[in-house]
Amino acid sequence: MAHIKKIKGRYYAYYKGIGGKRESKSLNTSNPTIAKRRLKDVERLEYEISIGLMTEDPHQTQRKNLDTIGKIQTVFLKDQRPHLEPSTYESYRRAIDKLGSVLGVDRPLNTLNSADLSVFIEFLENEEVYEKRTDSIKRKYSPVSINIMLRSIKRFLNWCVENDYLDKLPFKVKQLKVEKASPKFMTDDQVDGLFKAMESKPHIREVFMIYLATGIRLGELNNSKITPDGSHIILTRTKGHSERIVPLPSELKASYIEALKRQWNMDYLSKEFRRFARIAGLPEELKFHSLRHTYAVRHWVKYKDIYLTKEFLGHSTVNVTEKYANIPSSYLEEVIKFRECTTPDEASKS
Repeated sequence: MAHIKKIKGRYYAYYKGIGGKRESKSLNTSNPTIAKRRLKDVERLEYEISIGLMTEDPHQTQRKNLDTIGKIQTVFLKDQRPHLEPSTYESYRRAIDKLGSVLGVDRPLNTLNSADLSVFIEFLENEEVYEKRTDSIKRKYSPVSINIMLRSIKRFLNWCVENDYLDKLPFKVKQLKVEKASPKFMTDDQVDGLFKAMESKPHIREVFMIYLATGIRLGELNNSKITPDGSHIILTRTKGHSERIVPLPSELKASYIEALKRQWNMDYLSKEFRRFARIAGLPEELKFHSLRHTYAVRHWVKYKDIYLTKEFLGHSTVNVTEKYANIPSSYLEEVIKFRECTTPDEASKS
């Protein structure tokens, strides 16, 4: 007889299908009242199968018709799109596209196994790309990039189980071990060099100053607003899914309002950073995110309060923030002369 069972917080219905075979169906809920109501439909299906009224299980037929990586990817992305940030949606799409390109878009999901995961990871670790600028061949994906893909694949497979396209996970997705890298922050001289290289592009220069002076993440600018008195920025859609408030230097208020009107393209800003960093002769390891690292280091040098720095950065735990405190103070005192998280122009006057 059909019955429900709770697995990892969600309810599933078990029933006798065609030929008396035991089948399962996700009820797509963690609410017991809703689960019991949906169980009635499964009980009706089980009864109709038992008396011969149903010669085909519509639920299992649906699974057979939508059992390939490519087909279920379409359903998954359509289901997830309303709930995701555009960047997260693209991350999911790229990861599943790559899974399909490596294993085959017509590969049935229920045939996946742990060997396939190994093949997928090995492919990513060894895929190479030609870099025109340096006229060299380099690895396309770093361990960090591969882990981002693996997280997306894990979410996809969990969704397939939750929505009954898979009976169980075909393999356990584990993250690659990544050595903890030191924060890639800029010294005062490097900051000066970067902003000097941008003098011909004042609008770009000003938006970069906002990032340096607030420590916000690349994608947080367009999802923010200014407080009524203009002294702070409220970040409404953050990585931790909670609001965060950070101080805004008064001299950047007008620049911030203008930047918000423009709704800058994040990929464009990232590319512009790399372009001006090359002009300034900065190390290749410095990326746009280095503006945030630089803010964090400056904040730590000034306040020596790891918990305050954590709050302004919006880290989930202080353990994430401690990497800035692990940098030798003697070195920081030498290369970070500014005691305020200010713009280069303001600091040069001090």
